[in-house]
Amino acid sequence: MADWQRTIRLNPEWAQAKAGSLAMNELARVIAERLKALPPFGVDHLDEERDEIAIEFSEAARDPSITGDDLDEVMRRLYDWADTRLDDKPFGGKRVCWVDTISPASQSAA
Repeated sequence: MADWQRTIRLNPEWAQAKAGSLAMNELARVIAERLKALPPFGVDHLDEERDEIAIEFSEAARDPSITGDDLDEVMRRLYDWADTRLDDKPFGGKRVCWVDTISPASQSAA
């Protein structure tokens, strides 16, 4: 099991978007805000990439016609960043951030 250094919780908005009751651009806005709220790592390349991804989500938030497929492109970049290894352990080890789309909304927080 990975040792996640940060967690970004995306419910209840993730579930609402999946159900069609929240527009994709609103979901993008929430993700951008929660990314920006993560404590910095103090590692330039990690913090800079997080900021770049947050900007991409902010830009997506301004597009009311964005689709789930469009948002998936930015989500892939988020997942790749979040899964960055922070040590050289062959199994598990430290990783940047757990992107939580499965926990109940009552646990939601950045």
